Amino acid sequence: MKTILYLIIFIFIASKVLAQSPIINPKNCWYFGFEIGNNTITSYDLGEQNKSFQGGILSEYYFAKHWSISGRLKYFKTGLSFISSSAYGQFDGAVISVPMNCKWEFKIIKNLSANLKFGVAYNYEIQRNYTFSQNITTDYPKSFASLNSGIGVNYFVSKEIGVFVAFEQFRLGGYKGKKNVGGYDFNIDPFLANYTNNNLINIGVKYNFKKGI
Repeated sequence: MKTILYLIIFIFIASKVLAQSPIINPKNCWYFGFEIGNNTITSYDLGEQNKSFQGGILSEYYFAKHWSISGRLKYFKTGLSFISSSAYGQFDGAVISVPMNCKWEFKIIKNLSANLKFGVAYNYEIQRNYTFSQNITTDYPKSFASLNSGIGVNYFVSKEIGVFVAFEQFRLGGYKGKKNVGGYDFNIDPFLANYTNNNLINIGVKYNFKKGI
């Protein structure tokens, strides 16, 4: 619900200035900026506090009017938990993440557009705390890849400045063991596994330092 509310407010404010704004074509331009917002850990199963602050910096290049590629450097907390008749575990951590995305923007009106993005992220755990039962290993790598996708809206305030609101997901992140229906078994179906998963809401600004788009 919060994501929908942010998007509605963003579209409402942007629409107030659309009539006076020249149409911007960002093709062949680099943008640099930052984003901050809310982080929700969706892989906790035991009722832990799962919301926290997250943020990062970004670089984005438009190779076409409605297509771009981007790289970001982000910080957010992550974790997971589980319990069964034979095992329990809780992992709390934080990562530095480098998501790489391809984004497609489609116009709503003038300089206001919605977008879909997809890509992968490299993540490195800078904090890690395991509380696992003794029959489960905690010998997992600090670095791992995850899938990254999202939706959002973008508005070009001027030729140099863009603002945006976005919702994104980090899925199939830090692998923390396999599981089955009755307990946890590390020699069974690899598709039944524990991974860290996060939902992020971003509010950000990006700037093009080269004048005249």
